[in-house]
Order: sequence, then C-alpha cells, then structure tokens
Amino acid sequence: MTAISKEVKATFDTTTTEGKIRIFNAQQSSGVSLKTLQTGQGIEVEAVLQYQDVTEEYGAPQEVTITVLYGTDGVLYSSISNSVADAGANLIDLFAELGVDSLPITIQRNKSKSDRDFITLSIG
Repeated sequence: MTAISKEVKATFDTTTTEGKIRIFNAQQSSGVSLKTLQTGQGIEVEAVLQYQDVTEEYGAPQEVTITVLYGTDGVLYSSISNSVADAGANLIDLFAELGVDSLPITIQRNKSKSDRDFITLSIG
C-alpha cells in the first residue's frame, strides 16, 4: 500500500506544540460525524483542519480529505464528504481573510439528483 502524504491545512499554526497536539488529537479521535447532525443544527466553529487519509467506508480503500471543525464547545466535528471538504477549504481561507476568532456554521442536508444524501455548510 502506498503511503499517503499527510498534507495539513488549518486555521491555526500547525508548527507549534499546541498546533501539533490539536492535529494529533483530531487524527486519533473520531469526534462527532457531521452526518449525524440535523439540518439547521448550528456549530460555533473556532478552527478548521483538513488532512488526507485513506478510508474503506465506501468499500475499496480510497484517499479522502478529512475535514475537522473545532467547536467552541470543545467538540470535534468531522467529515469525509467532498462537499464538506470544499466548504472547509473555503472556511480556512475565510478565517484568515476575516481575522475572526469563530464563525457560526449551520449544517444543511441535501439530496443529489441520484437521491444520495450530502451535507453542505453555511455561515449563520
């Protein structure tokens, strides 16, 4: 099996001891899966982390982007969804651009044309 590059993107400094501990804890903890949350449920998010890993959740092993939302309540919320990964990448940029300490994120559950459930994130 090929080793996966653990490239990390985050809203916090990943080179400090605190940052490395936050990454380690996120990678070792399953946290709360975003797919268990209901439409309209809100999370006050203080940080976002993304990294690559391999999952077998859909059968064969495949590389995915794991997105972790750090709630101000101390809970880690995670997802391997592509739509959440896209939103997470945008959130990382937005945190830097706005210079904010946290953002109110709302969970939206949707159906694709092929009738599959997927999650999107909105601010507010």
